[in-house]
Order: sequence, then structure tokens, then C-alpha cells
Amino acid sequence: METANLHGRFLPSRVFSRWKWTVRFGLLILPLVLFLAGALQLYFSPSRYLSRTVFEITNGPSLRETEELLRAENVLARVSEKLDLPRRLDLDRDNCVAGIRSSLETRILKDTRMIRLEVTRTRNIDARDLAEEIPRSLVGYLAESMTANSERKVAELERLATAQADRAKELSNKWIKLEEVHGKQPADPGAATAIDRARRAALAAEVEVERLGSLQQAERTRLIDHLPRLVVHTAPVIGSKPEGPKSGEEMGRLVVICLIWALAAALLLPYLFELAFPPATGRQKPPAPVIDL
Repeated sequence: METANLHGRFLPSRVFSRWKWTVRFGLLILPLVLFLAGALQLYFSPSRYLSRTVFEITNGPSLRETEELLRAENVLARVSEKLDLPRRLDLDRDNCVAGIRSSLETRILKDTRMIRLEVTRTRNIDARDLAEEIPRSLVGYLAESMTANSERKVAELERLATAQADRAKELSNKWIKLEEVHGKQPADPGAATAIDRARRAALAAEVEVERLGSLQQAERTRLIDHLPRLVVHTAPVIGSKPEGPKSGEEMGRLVVICLIWALAAALLLPYLFELAFPPATGRQKPPAPVIDL
């Protein structure tokens, strides 16, 4: 019987009828307070300006890799240095990079190799400068990386060519000395064979030197032909209309959040109060009998 009364105590009809004021608070007062607080926060938030650019990079990495590189530490650090943001914003390098990363959005345009980059900042000139400089810095970073790799390859080929040239000179000297000792066409078959081998080894070494030189030139030409290039389809402009916190999208999000909290409060608060303050019902214990001594 007591178990049945315990379960019946939490029936919605009983709980909500007992704690009607919590339901009214959750549906009326709480969302109003939340909405006013959020609206004031949006009202006093600084206006933000949006600048947009559409671009593509030829001879560059894949589109997904390009999107990732747009947020890379090295690229954004170049942007910060090029625009002198630490001085302009009075921030250190790390905070400048974090601020740039949080203010940009990227999107790959369908069925194209173009990327749309959007930057939102509190100053319209900062938004325009960042949207313009980020793709440039990415191309500069890619070009420097490719140039560094190519220079390492050329330096290695040059080292091999120098070593091979020294070897070719030694083999050529050996060939000349053999001819000086035995003559150019000796009668001794063994001497003739030795001279022929020395001649062929010297010529093969010289051919290898020429091949390594050709590879160096080919690497330099390949670098020039395959350097990434920036193609801007839509140049960023200085926006004249503020975007962001005061837009209808943010207000709509605020209304939805207030409604969710209102429903949650209206449904949960009555049960929380019911648990904290149970009704004073039930049979009272009879008074203890008094024994007359």
C-alpha cells in the first residue's frame, strides 16, 4: 500500500497541479529572462564585418589539403607577419594566429577547384586585408617549400656530379698513363685489354657526369614550371554592412535556446520540488499509551 502511494505521488497530474507556479516560471519568466540577457549581450557585442574571396591554386595540393593548410600554423604566422598584426592589434604572435584561425571559414565550391574564403572581423579593413593575404601567404608558403625541396635535390645532384667528375678525371689519367707506357695500340693483348677497359671506364664516367648535370637543369626547369600560382576569381572588398552577432541567424538561435530551456524547466522543476518537499500526508502514529503507576 505504501509503495502504491509512493508511485502515485509522482503522477504528472498530481505533481503539476501541486507545483503550478514552477510550470509558469519555466514557461514564462525563465525564457523571458534568458532572452533579455542574450539580447543585451548581442546588442552590446561589437559589430563584425565579413569579407569574402573566391580563389584557386594551380599546381597546388588537393582541395582538402589546401583547406587544411589555410589554417596551418606556418601559413597564418606568415599572414600575421605580412600584415604586422602584432603591432596593429597589440597582441603577441600566438594570439594573432589563434584570432585569425577563429575568424575564417572555408568552403570548396562544388564541381570546381575553387575555394571560398570568408573572414569576419570587428574592423572591415582587417577583414578585407586578411581575406586578401591568407591565399597569398599560402601560395608563398607552398612555393618556398617546393623551392627548398628542389634546392636540396639540386645540391645533392651537384655533390654527386662533383664526385663523379673527380672519378672521371682519375680514370682518364689512368687511361692516359697506360697509353704512355704501352702505346695506343700495344702488341701485348693484356696491355691492350687494360687500355680498352680504362678507356671505356673513363668515357662512362664522363657520360655519368653529363647525365647528372642534365638532371640538375631538369630539376630547375621543373621547379619553374610547377610552382603554385594563385588565381583570384572574386577579390575581397571592404564591407560596409556589419555581419555576425546582430544578424537574424543569431537571434533565431537565441529564441530556440530560450524555448528549449523553458520546456526543460517546466518539465523538470515540478519533479525536483516534489522530491525536495514531499507532501505531508499519511497516517500519523498513535500516541504512546500512558501507564499510570
